[in-house]
Amino acid sequence: MVIEVKISGVVFKTNKKLYLIDDCQWVEDWAQFIAVVCDIFLTERHWNIIYWLRHTYQNTQMIPAYISLLQVFELDDDEFKKLFPGGIKLACKMAGLPEPKGFVLNCP
Repeated sequence: MVIEVKISGVVFKTNKKLYLIDDCQWVEDWAQFIAVVCDIFLTERHWNIIYWLRHTYQNTQMIPAYISLLQVFELDDDEFKKLFPGGIKLACKMAGLPEPKGFVLNCP
């Protein structure tokens, strides 16, 4: 099922969970939209993570491992979930990436 979301005159095509169907459609307005829906104020730290996720995905066509993200940004699981209460799935949604499958969110 394709859902169309219109933001600032641009139509974004998503699945029923609001993940972009085409990551090339992503713009910062998309991340802002998801943040508003989730009642999150995006900070520089959020943007750094969002852009890192996008860059890594564009270079590998794979969503980076959650533990790698935590290591790169020197975060623990609780700190990350304070930034993105929906965990890696929310971060990927904001970054316009596909929904992660089979992620274990609680790291030792």
